[in-house]
Amino acid sequence: MSLNSNYLKRFLLIYLIFCSFFVTGFSSNKLQPVGQWQRWKYTLTSKKVHESQLVRLDVVFTGPGGRTFHTPAYSDDDKIFHFCAAFPSSGTWRWKTICSDPDDTGLHNKEGKIKVKSYKGDNPLFKHGDLKISDDRRYLSHNDGTPFLWIGDTGWNATLKSTKKEWCDYVDKRVSQGFSVLQISARGAGNRNLRANISFRKDGTIDPLFWQDLEDKIAYANDKGLFVLMVEVGSAWRDTLALNPKNQKFETYLTGRLASYMVIFSPSFDQSYEAELEKVAVELKKSTLHLVVQHSGTNYAANLAYRNSPSVDFCSLQSGHHGGNLAKAYNAARSWTLDMWNGIPVKPVIDIEAMYDAYGNNDAKNWREKDARKLGWIAWLSGSRGYTYGAGDMPPKVPTASGGIWTFNKDSSKYDYWYKAIMWPSAAQMTIMRNFFASIEWWNLVPAHELIQDQPEDETLKMVVSTTRKGGLLLAYLPDNNVIKLDLKGFSGSFKGKWFNPVTGNYRSIDQPVIPTSGVSFLRPEGWEDAILLLTKS
Repeated sequence: MSLNSNYLKRFLLIYLIFCSFFVTGFSSNKLQPVGQWQRWKYTLTSKKVHESQLVRLDVVFTGPGGRTFHTPAYSDDDKIFHFCAAFPSSGTWRWKTICSDPDDTGLHNKEGKIKVKSYKGDNPLFKHGDLKISDDRRYLSHNDGTPFLWIGDTGWNATLKSTKKEWCDYVDKRVSQGFSVLQISARGAGNRNLRANISFRKDGTIDPLFWQDLEDKIAYANDKGLFVLMVEVGSAWRDTLALNPKNQKFETYLTGRLASYMVIFSPSFDQSYEAELEKVAVELKKSTLHLVVQHSGTNYAANLAYRNSPSVDFCSLQSGHHGGNLAKAYNAARSWTLDMWNGIPVKPVIDIEAMYDAYGNNDAKNWREKDARKLGWIAWLSGSRGYTYGAGDMPPKVPTASGGIWTFNKDSSKYDYWYKAIMWPSAAQMTIMRNFFASIEWWNLVPAHELIQDQPEDETLKMVVSTTRKGGLLLAYLPDNNVIKLDLKGFSGSFKGKWFNPVTGNYRSIDQPVIPTSGVSFLRPEGWEDAILLLTKS
């Protein structure tokens, strides 16, 4: 090799390093165009040393037509401040900062603008926008009004325990199965006394490495079309940060850092009602555009208290596990959901945790694939506008198990190793559920259990019915019943009928037209266990 070629190679290497530094080292503040609803971030540096003063930096954004929103900035070191946004419309957006210390010329009264392009891809999050409450307050929709079909998964420990590749594999599989929400506990689900310090250094300051890993994983889920529900962002976590007076208020750190991501915040996780968690929700709502909910435990009083609170945007009901008591679990999925639906003020209801499938089959008395499936259909037709599934549990509830997905069990020798559990048959049945509701106007459904005649006493066999507001569609779910008898005298005209199998996704037509009368019986297809009856106006 000649001297000239070595010199040329060294020159090219130095040139590439320089180019790389120029692109990556300064890109955060370059005014590059950004896509609508996609992540944007900007950085400012303080010109002062704030030794004892808690500095707050807010940013006001003004866009086309005078539309405005604001977000707090966040800092890991009280020196460099970042602020993020996801813009709801294309056009030119301007920003201006307001610092609690107006003498800090590096932070206060700074201005800029961003050119936002229309999004041209297929990702529903960027195409339709963040989540909001529908105009009739019965379901969740995207920002542009498109109804949002919630099929969730309880991957509580997944972000904390997964490698980046494992997380990507998990997300990719759930996307292929039609899931739309991942529910996580960023601090991990387990010993509450140990979890408060996760994400903080020994001196009580924020650990940016923890947060960057979390951001990267949320970003990947968002980029694949999944929303992320973050539970347990409550009192213990923020109290740890409060021990260090130089750090900013936790609610503004959290909401500022995740302002550009598609997330939902829940201060609580499996707890009964706590006034302190209510305060956290109130503070979160002051500084975020994202939805705020409370994930209470399997406790009717707690679910009801949070459902009626003005600090939460929708009722994130846990119909729950009830220690494996099937009668209680099935009753809660039906009666608690219906009660929340009928409550005042009107709010969307979503069953975000029912009894899990802990075995991956039906060879047990409870915690079976059929329970995870059936409870979803019962909740949906009792007023829930979405359903969250779970795969895996652990002792003492399930003595032979290791937690499956929610613990992110990494022991490949176990039957509920997380990579095996994501492919259990019950997950495929969630795909079938998702595809079924995607084929109808599910947001127009109204519970109508009163149409059922001869309802059985057994809680696990009680049937459920929903109709559309105009009466053009009726859905009835039979958990394991040979026949359903309906009072259809309030309907007019004739209906076409068919059966849908929640296990296989197959349909079977009813040959004769259905003429509404006071008592019409429908016989479930032979060989099926549970079934959906569909009546559609001719």
